[in-house]
Amino acid sequence: MRLAKPRRIYQEALTAHSLWERADKTWEIDPGLTLAAFGEVLTVFPDRESAEAVLRAAWLPLVSDVGNRIYTLERDTAAWYAAATERFAAGTVEGDLIRSSVPAIRPREQEKVGMAVISNLKVVANEIQFDCVAPGATHYTYLQQPPGSPMFVVVLADTADTHVTLRGQALGDHRFRAMGSNPNGQGPASEVVQVTVTAVANA
Repeated sequence: MRLAKPRRIYQEALTAHSLWERADKTWEIDPGLTLAAFGEVLTVFPDRESAEAVLRAAWLPLVSDVGNRIYTLERDTAAWYAAATERFAAGTVEGDLIRSSVPAIRPREQEKVGMAVISNLKVVANEIQFDCVAPGATHYTYLQQPPGSPMFVVVLADTADTHVTLRGQALGDHRFRAMGSNPNGQGPASEVVQVTVTAVANA
């Protein structure tokens, strides 16, 4: 996945966090969007970014997570700047500090979603696990064609999860496909993958 200048976005968010903390720690931009919540995203981001160096099998779901966090971070930073410059007028100490320290931030239009890819498909007894990633996706819909069924059915819809675990699966062949989505719409469905459950869990 191609990330749009994540270091720049992260540095702007760090500045926003520092100014927010100095201006008013109790202020909420939106309900639930507190200084603490904003800080949690900043804390997690460096670890997620560094995870891009691992092998591709483990890397794909993490890259999707990084992209989603960058989009969320940039959106929230833009919301912070708009709300902060409205709350703290030009000519005040806080208002001038914000305007001189942070550029006018506008959220990017989110990219179109690419084709979903299912990987790391495995079976443990009657439990099926797999990962999925789609460039630009923030949410996923997973479909399954269980043994004996003529069609696919939705097993998870509009979820941010990129790792799926399905327990208590019937014996036989199971087929899966997935689609990623973001506010711009849904991307192409993945290729169909198949796995066979041959044993049940011990009682």
